[in-house]
Amino acid sequence: CQTQQGGITASQAALSYETEGYTDWYLPSKDELHEMNNTIGQGGPEGNIGGFINNYYWSSSEVSGNYAWSVYFGYGYAFNLFKYDTIRVRVIRAF
Repeated sequence: CQTQQGGITASQAALSYETEGYTDWYLPSKDELHEMNNTIGQGGPEGNIGGFINNYYWSSSEVSGNYAWSVYFGYGYAFNLFKYDTIRVRVIRAF
């Protein structure tokens, strides 16, 4: 995915992220972001325990060469945005 975050792609930001010794982080798909919104985000049964703000978050799911999917936390809707827009990234890891 060629989305941008702070001058680097969202994918690069996810792959280079490291915390607490874990280096296997990745950019979630559109479906994974929906799941996050519905479980630990604003749509979750316990409320927003994931600390998401009402804003767009990039996914790794592409629409075309110039557009990728994002999910707006707060509503939980997916939008396709121009890949070179700067929006938030929330990385995840498999468990």
